[in-house]
This record gives sequence, C-alpha cells and structure tokens, in this order.
Amino acid sequence: ITGYTFSNWLLRAGATNERDEYSGNSLSFTYKYHSQLSIGTNYTANTYSISLYNEEYGSKIKTLEVTYDSYPSTVEVPVKKGYTFNGYYIDGYDPLFNENGVPYNVYYYPYDVSAYADWSANTYRASFDTRGGSNVSSTTVKYDTTFKMPTPTRTGYSVGGWKYKG
Repeated sequence: ITGYTFSNWLLRAGATNERDEYSGNSLSFTYKYHSQLSIGTNYTANTYSISLYNEEYGSKIKTLEVTYDSYPSTVEVPVKKGYTFNGYYIDGYDPLFNENGVPYNVYYYPYDVSAYADWSANTYRASFDTRGGSNVSSTTVKYDTTFKMPTPTRTGYSVGGWKYKG
C-alpha cells in the first residue's frame, strides 16, 4: 500500500474475537480454533522528510519529519525584506503550506520532498514634491526594480536631483 509498510499479520477467531499477532512477511501457524478464522494485516504509515528552502536554489531553512496521510505541523513564516510570503510550493506549482505556514492538505507524497518559498515583490506608492516645478503624478513602484525618476520643469531652474523623505 502506497505510503505504508507492512507491520504484521493479525488472526481473529470466532465470536470471542480471540486475537494473535505474528510478525514478519510469512505466516505459519497450526489451526487451533473451531470456528471462523479471519486473517488480516497491519500497516504502519511511513515517515518522510520535507526540506524547506527560502527560495528556489536558495538556502535550506528547515527539515520536517511528516507521517504519510497526516497533516504536517504548521511552519514559521519566513521574512524577506520588501517581499510578501505566498507559501511553500513543491516544484513551483504544487502548494504545500499557505502564506500563514498552515499545510493545505494531508501529506500524500510517498517520498521525501523539497518545498520552496514563493515571494511577491511589495509595491509602494511614490509621490513627488517638485517644490514649485511642474506637476508630477504619483506612481507605484515594485520593490527591488529599477525606476526612472521623472524630470519636472521650473522656469529659471534645473533639476539638481531628488531627496528621499520617508
């Protein structure tokens, strides 16, 4: 069975539900019951590793152990200056944890996986005070992108540069 390992054989006999357990891959016994006999199996869910990375090709943040067909524990949300965390994804498209670090589903991969943080650059509003120069409309700017500063005009003056006022 996918995600599980055989644990042992289980014998149940008659209405008394008398039970014997046998380990190993083979079952050998002398039938000593005088009623119906049920033979079943027990399986144990496998444990796998989830490696969390701060981004694709980035540094490993943490490794979690998770049991197949159960929910992984909630993870701490990473922080990256100028960016919003969107969640952890396997292979860039299969979501594992949401933006709050909460798992989307039970763990159903029968192998170890690597999950990568997905980030969106924050946007900021830039407003301009031209100090008597021509009007320059405010605009939105994405973090960590190049932005061409506007050049206002004012009779008798030349633009000497911009100063950041935050």
